[in-house]
Amino acid sequence: MPPEVLYRYNIFPAHNPEEKDLAFRCNLITENDDILLDYSAGHITDREASFLIDTLNKSLGSREIRFYLGKSYRNLMVY
Repeated sequence: MPPEVLYRYNIFPAHNPEEKDLAFRCNLITENDDILLDYSAGHITDREASFLIDTLNKSLGSREIRFYLGKSYRNLMVY
């Protein structure tokens, strides 16, 4: 992933990318019954997003998969 993309997501201090890394945008959304209600999780705050990203790392993260806090609903998953 080009470094300039990581700069946009403001995760460089948290993640030093390697050539083998695959990065995916990890948007937080609001849905109900499989229907997208809001693309930005109700304009979630950074603090609320941090809690969710921490929870994702605890439940789904591994040595190979990590979630990184970005800004509001815009976050990153690196595999």
